[in-house]
Amino acid sequence: IKSTNDIETLAEHLKPFIPVTREVEHEGRTITQKGYLAYYDPRVFPNWIESETQNRQAEFFSNIREVLCEDEFKKYHYLSYQYSNELKSQSKKAYEENL
Repeated sequence: IKSTNDIETLAEHLKPFIPVTREVEHEGRTITQKGYLAYYDPRVFPNWIESETQNRQAEFFSNIREVLCEDEFKKYHYLSYQYSNELKSQSKKAYEENL
């Protein structure tokens, strides 16, 4: 995660994104499940951020410039996620820039 904020400010910003709830149908009933989002896991982040609403994406990126994570489909590549009026992602070679 790339941010211009110090680590304490960034940690406070990320706290609301950790607890999650979802509703699932089970045997004709709606069940609410509670859990924790591992947004920092490169296997989780792409699916999570792309499924969020535009408002939620904007909220997440309000104190974050860029999120980098591994691209599971391309060896030696990473995914760069940025937000400026809409979510943008691109695959980059891992050694193009100094990580």
